[in-house]
Amino acid sequence: ERKMRDEERKRSKRRVKNSNDANTNKSIMSGSVGTECTYFKNLDDHITQPVFFIPEAHYSTLQRMTSSLDDADRSSLKRLYPDRDQSSSPPNKQARKEDPQRVLLYVRAATEEVFDALMLSSPTVSGLRDAISEKYGLQKDTIGRIYKKCKRGIFVNMDDNIIEHYS
Repeated sequence: ERKMRDEERKRSKRRVKNSNDANTNKSIMSGSVGTECTYFKNLDDHITQPVFFIPEAHYSTLQRMTSSLDDADRSSLKRLYPDRDQSSSPPNKQARKEDPQRVLLYVRAATEEVFDALMLSSPTVSGLRDAISEKYGLQKDTIGRIYKKCKRGIFVNMDDNIIEHYS
């Protein structure tokens, strides 16, 4: 009896599973990619014709349609498709104002641990001196040479070429 019941349960499960698979196969069509699925749904509205959009044909038929429509429909179409003559070209873009080339450098005094950011108005040694004098309240004449410490621990005298390299 147990065998009979177990076999009957298995058959009923298979029937339910097969009927579910048949229903889902009708509504799902798999694409070329395994994860992509397209679902088809039944439509209740069989009266409305489907519309395909073809740009060249669309605007020529739109002109014919507007002549046959009444005033209420025309006003709604005007909102959807504004006159091309009125806005034939988009507004002109404003050109960017070219600021002189700026460079952001990080500097510190020999006694400090934390670096400060300096924005150079011009990528030259004189521009660096101006920024340092503003930041630290020093006079430009008192600033002698400016050095950069490399990764290897070597000090390099800063010049215009090195500053331009960072721009």
